[in-house]
Order: sequence, then C-alpha cells, then structure tokens
Amino acid sequence: MPVALRERAISAVVANGLSYAQAARRLGLPRQTVHDVVRHYELTGETTRTSRHSKPPNLKVTEEMVAFVRQQVWPPKLRVDGPGGDATLTLRGLCDLVLQKFGTRLSIPTMQRVLTRDDLQFSCKKLRIVSQRNNCNVRFATHHVPPHC
Repeated sequence: MPVALRERAISAVVANGLSYAQAARRLGLPRQTVHDVVRHYELTGETTRTSRHSKPPNLKVTEEMVAFVRQQVWPPKLRVDGPGGDATLTLRGLCDLVLQKFGTRLSIPTMQRVLTRDDLQFSCKKLRIVSQRNNCNVRFATHHVPPHC
C-alpha cells in the first residue's frame, strides 16, 4: 500500500474521527486494512510499514533462563552426568527443563535461537534422515555365518 494512502487512512480515522468502516468506504479499502494501518500508527508512530525482521525479541526468554540453559549445556565435553554439560540433551529436552523450572513453554526454534546467541556460540545442526542401506550382515544377523552378498 502506498505511503500516501496509508497517511490518508490514518488522517481519516485519527484526525477526522471517522470509524474504520467509514474511512475504508471513502478510500476504497478493506475495513481490516484501515484498522491495521491505524493500529500500527498508534503503536509505533510510523506511517510506513515496518519489516518483519524488526520485530522485538521474544519477551518470554529472560537472562535467568539463558543462564539456566548455559548451565545445562556447558561445558559439553567435561560432564555427562549431573548438572551442566549433559551431552544427551535435545532441544525438546531443554524446552521441557525450562518449563519445569520457570513455568514458561519455549518453542524449539526459540530454544535454538537461545543456544545460537553470541555469548553461547552453539551450532545447532539439522538432522537428516539416513536412507536404509542394504547391509547383508544386518539382514542375516541370525545366521552364524553371514552368506556372501
């Protein structure tokens, strides 16, 4: 939507006191679009559209949660049992631990963003499904001597 049209919609509702529906009819726009433009203006003070990348950070994640996650995963090589450094933890497992401790459910992508923060510097690699291979040793594991494939 052009900036000039956005400004006309904002002016119609805010300055002239028209309802969203009246302004929409006058400008030939959907009512919901006028509502969204005016709401965005009221929240940000901007008449231009903002990028989705400028969203505020997830407010559910606190520094206390980040410190807790760091305690659970760092250092991964030194301790496998007990608090800290559990090398068998998954993203889902970390989300469950945060839920138990803080009562806040974090999504797996949010947990991945927490782990890849600059101060933690973890690399979360994507898992891929490995195709099943034709392995004669596995297929004939019940025989004493595997036949030649």
